[in-house]
Amino acid sequence: MNRIAIVALACTATFASEIPSAHAQGQWAFGDASLNDRGDRIDATLDGDLLVCDSNVLTRIDGATTTLEWRRRVEDFYPLDVIEAADGRVVAAGLHVDDQGGLHAAIMFFDGAGNHLDQRIYPGASAYESYELIQTADGGFLLACETLAPSGSMAPLLIRTDGVGDDLWIHRYDMPDHPFGVGEFCDVEEILEGDRSVFHLTGRFQTDSLARSDTLMAVVDDLGAPVIAAHLGFSSFSDFGRGLRVVSDGYVVTGYSKQLNEGGGTYLMHLDWNFGVSWYRGIEAFAGNKAMDITSTGLVRLPGYSSFPDPVRDAAIVEIDLSAPNSASGLRYGDVGSEKALDFVPDGGGYALIGETWSFGTPQADHYLVRTDSALGSDCIEALYEPQVIPGQIIRQDLKLTAVALERPIQSELTPRGIRWFEEIVCDDSEPIGPCTDPPIEMTSWWTMDELAGTTAADSISGLDGVHVSGPMIVSGMVDNALDFDGADDHVRVPGDPLLQIDTAGVVTGDLTIDAWIRIDATTSGGLHPIVASNGSCQGYAFYVRDGRLEAAFSDGPLQARWTSSNPVVIGEWLHVAVACDRGLPNESCRFYIDGVEEVGVLPFPFTPTLGALDGGSLLIGRMEPFCSVGNSQPEHFNGVIDEVEYFRRALDASEIQAIHAAGEGGKCKVTCNPPWDRPFCIDDAFIDVTIPVCNASQVDADVQISFSGLNPPTCGGIAGPTVFTLLTPNPVIVAAGGCVNVVVRIDRPVGMTALNQVGCYEMQLQNLVDGRVSSGRGSVQDRRDLCPIGPPDPIEVSVGETQEIGFPFINTGFDGEIVEWRAVVYAPDMTFSDAFILDDGAPGSSLVGQLQTSVGEEGLITFSLRATRFVSGECDVVIFTRAGRAWIPLASRGLRMEPGVFYCPSDLNGDLLVNGGDLGLILGDWGACSGCPTDLNGDGLVGGADLGVFLADWGDCSR
Repeated sequence: MNRIAIVALACTATFASEIPSAHAQGQWAFGDASLNDRGDRIDATLDGDLLVCDSNVLTRIDGATTTLEWRRRVEDFYPLDVIEAADGRVVAAGLHVDDQGGLHAAIMFFDGAGNHLDQRIYPGASAYESYELIQTADGGFLLACETLAPSGSMAPLLIRTDGVGDDLWIHRYDMPDHPFGVGEFCDVEEILEGDRSVFHLTGRFQTDSLARSDTLMAVVDDLGAPVIAAHLGFSSFSDFGRGLRVVSDGYVVTGYSKQLNEGGGTYLMHLDWNFGVSWYRGIEAFAGNKAMDITSTGLVRLPGYSSFPDPVRDAAIVEIDLSAPNSASGLRYGDVGSEKALDFVPDGGGYALIGETWSFGTPQADHYLVRTDSALGSDCIEALYEPQVIPGQIIRQDLKLTAVALERPIQSELTPRGIRWFEEIVCDDSEPIGPCTDPPIEMTSWWTMDELAGTTAADSISGLDGVHVSGPMIVSGMVDNALDFDGADDHVRVPGDPLLQIDTAGVVTGDLTIDAWIRIDATTSGGLHPIVASNGSCQGYAFYVRDGRLEAAFSDGPLQARWTSSNPVVIGEWLHVAVACDRGLPNESCRFYIDGVEEVGVLPFPFTPTLGALDGGSLLIGRMEPFCSVGNSQPEHFNGVIDEVEYFRRALDASEIQAIHAAGEGGKCKVTCNPPWDRPFCIDDAFIDVTIPVCNASQVDADVQISFSGLNPPTCGGIAGPTVFTLLTPNPVIVAAGGCVNVVVRIDRPVGMTALNQVGCYEMQLQNLVDGRVSSGRGSVQDRRDLCPIGPPDPIEVSVGETQEIGFPFINTGFDGEIVEWRAVVYAPDMTFSDAFILDDGAPGSSLVGQLQTSVGEEGLITFSLRATRFVSGECDVVIFTRAGRAWIPLASRGLRMEPGVFYCPSDLNGDLLVNGGDLGLILGDWGACSGCPTDLNGDGLVGGADLGVFLADWGDCSR
């Protein structure tokens, strides 16, 4: 809000200081992706900084550089106005919500650096947009808001306090002639008459019928007693006062009006000292607010935005000459999306205009800041704005107000919390986010931390969702949102699940990788910061930072191991950290990565091949229980921000981890597609319809723009790819958080596809209009005029360990020969061979070949069994090829969608789901005393005859 002019006896206008600007003009957006950020109110400090508040956060901006000094949030407090006190304190007024959902007025005090000092709560007061706070001439404060009257209607409320917020008086203003009417104060100015204060107010009045509203005008003395009151309005539409300035001959008032359009507009009027109307003007297609400034030349300047029926929402400042109020002109800003100006303040010869924008690709609004020169120019995108001014005849009526003193409240405490995030966007959009990278295959769990609200940390892969414990804060992270942990008790708890256990060293899933983006609080020195842990007192695993270095600790009970990175991490900065452990014999080891650079792991005590299965129960993010392998005797907690936590039941290689780091804020692609690689054009087909799943692994709905383009050899295929694509589903398409949508595209036969077995490729591009990220996937089509698959290639639902019969029917439409040689291969999501599947009892990862006799016009069926040996995230594909000379040409494919799960067979020591000679060799190799060995099947500390008996009883396929 504008600073208050306090004068003796005489009543003068508040003028903008017309001196050369001391700051750079421009336009900025800033905010937090987890919050609906909009700048509601702004004030200028004595040293030229800017204070901004919205219903979530207080912000201080350096006036010289337009960069953030601090942002603060107080739990259960929603600031609605902010000012700087004469002694430099930052004072915010707003709404406090108690544990029962009750609403109360509150005033919060901070020092200039944003440190919380104190607060005062005034029970019973409630409002959403009408809070107005000023510092009074005696150094105290006056808060104008509203409260609930005995009739059940809302009544105006004034709270006057001393300099520390203790109330001097609290008055509700009843309207005895309208007991069920509604009233609120929206703006106030203090004028000194001798040594006493008089408060001039405007706001809203509604009669008992609530059919329409009028502008409320009132004057009260320094004890809160009403002096004069009136309401001014029209019989056919609503308006109400939002802002006023006391001038030498009365008042200039601005407010909301529905005189001109259904969407609402703005009015400006001049009143004498008795609230008699000198003139009234409606401003068409302009939505103003309470702010107003009057220059030394008598120009009234109002912030707002272009409104209905104007189709574009642009922030704007308009000015009207008080001496000739028949036209309005000004500038509108933005032109890159939807911007609204809600408040402004004189700022170094110009203005600082605050509001909201939806222009920068976020699912929530951002603050929008424009800094102008004295002529309203911003050195950025702007245009002349001349809304029409229409005269009106408003009617004045007296209004009786009665001041009712309310009881002094008992004070309670609020809990200050911090938000540390700021993004500067100059003139237009920010630098685009870099391209995302494909997620590594076979991810087990992925906690993106992207939730906008709530207490769930969703797992985008396996559904192993975590719950916030003790209130970690949602903040902006390295990639979209993240969680800020206080180092005292904040953490995320994920219920225990076999997928999150580490198996014995002999099993391939005994390997693991954990990675995350972290930023340890810069005020922290030394100490222990758990990133991910799943441990009991002497069972499980943990990945953490201790005294500046990464460590990973393991224990199966009797045996322990701990690895330490060779180089320290940087405190106070974003880092990508990872640990990848390969437990395969004979070279088992753990490797650390800091920002993609591999660190040599130092082993303080042995990581033994005989370390057994590790089951620590719940998985914790940001917390570690007391753990013998670490040596902590009490729970430890992370102090700082954690983002993008991932868990793999395999050891990622260096290139995979480096790709995640290199993507930076682009992150891993969360909106993905899986175009098929083998859709055939059968004989005489001019086009084919292809169904492609588009999936969204984020926690925010995605608005996805889809496009296609053909690829040329040698990039992909043997001929130029298709060029004509027709989407048969809406574009863009909304993909719900955590969901998938099947997109159908019609692909015309490529021009150059004129012969059997020719292959052409294409690329599908996805642009998420919410965050601007772009991802893609490739597919192919081929000429199969000889063999044509029958029916749609529906995906196959797969469960770990279960055997399924797979069928691929086709019709012979011109095959040259009587015997079709076919080959079946399972591909991982990255189109490499997957060793997670067994075809017809073959070796994991091997292909399957067969023959089938056929004649032209006959139908054929290729069948075989398929079994998954472990969980693989993403969609794998089983692809059928047929031989053409020495080449294998794709015929058909079906996607494999897996339910998360783990299959356990204790006697299957090498993890191939078969109990046979390979496992027997491991038993014989450990024969004798071997406590904790996975080959000790009965757990007696000896590998001997008893274990051999258990083993032989499981001989064969242990998945059946």
